[in-house]
Amino acid sequence: MCLFRFPKDPAKCCSWVQATRRIEPDGKVWQPRASSTLCSRHFTEESFDKTGATVRLRDDAVPSIFDFTVNLRVKELAILNITTIIQFSVICIV
Repeated sequence: MCLFRFPKDPAKCCSWVQATRRIEPDGKVWQPRASSTLCSRHFTEESFDKTGATVRLRDDAVPSIFDFTVNLRVKELAILNITTIIQFSVICIV
């Protein structure tokens, strides 16, 4: 298992944040910190470049393996509405 920091590129970072579907308790879209990471379990095999001596994450990799039924709290389900979807869109535009 490897850990990967969220991309510094705003567009790529936005893709990762959207993929996590993580919402703060106050209903706002979660924003990663400089030290925020995701483990390799959240990426498909095709997301990795294994051609060199070191296994690397491909530039276009976006995490896609999550079990939202286990990790999403009931309160978060109530908050995840059209307002939250609009917030996702605004973050990506900024």
